[in-house]
Amino acid sequence: MSHIYKKFVNERAAELVTETERIRNVTVIAHIDHGKTTLTDSLIAASGLLSKDVAGTARLLDYDLIEQQRGITIKASGITILHSMNALTRSVEFSLPPAF
Repeated sequence: MSHIYKKFVNERAAELVTETERIRNVTVIAHIDHGKTTLTDSLIAASGLLSKDVAGTARLLDYDLIEQQRGITIKASGITILHSMNALTRSVEFSLPPAF
């Protein structure tokens, strides 16, 4: 992803934050080893921010080295994805808490 594109996305996301009717919050909650990280990787890949070839194995939201080594989510993390449908862009905020 180019630096210019990242800047555009960040600026557009910043605009949408003030338009609360366009914000959707999604938290993926499930027991350990039920596919939370795989699901979020796949959603991120569908948005174009991650290659579909590595979706499910990239563990993008498990950014800590210990999380990567152990294959589990230890710290909550999140990502904002811009989603356009019917000429309306929404900010979708995904959060991935640790398993319980």
